[in-house]
Amino acid sequence: MPSTSETIDLAVIAERQATGIVWQPWVWRIVACRASRAADAVGAGAEGGRTLIGLGPLTLHRSEAENYLFNLSGGSAPAVYAVLTKPAVAEERPTLFALTCDPYEAQSFALANDLIVEAVAMPTEVEAWVKGFVGAHYKVEPFVKRKRKSHKSGAEGGDGA
Repeated sequence: MPSTSETIDLAVIAERQATGIVWQPWVWRIVACRASRAADAVGAGAEGGRTLIGLGPLTLHRSEAENYLFNLSGGSAPAVYAVLTKPAVAEERPTLFALTCDPYEAQSFALANDLIVEAVAMPTEVEAWVKGFVGAHYKVEPFVKRKRKSHKSGAEGGDGA
């Protein structure tokens, strides 16, 4: 029997961008995610304004396969959603909280005030992995029309009153 979940490790790279606003001079934007083995190219420090925010697991669950399919075949490009914690001090960088490919799970994370949710383009190798997972686990639910019940109840033949 196939496994009910699969995991891959990803590195999340962010960039600090100026906003021009006095009370919030900059924001952190996720610019890329890569397989964790490719994180060595970025390094742990800042390089060209880009910083490795963190390494984290991206786990796919069989019960969410339909949501992953929606992400892959929706109107926009497939995305990985990085969930970050807001830094306590403006000078600090955010930390990686979670990674997901489920747009509905990302939406639920976005409801929390202390989290930042950023969508980033899904790397091609991750997209191929997600497509393989969806192909193995997604099953179309057949539509079954339910039968209507008679308005007469029992042997009385009346309206049941």
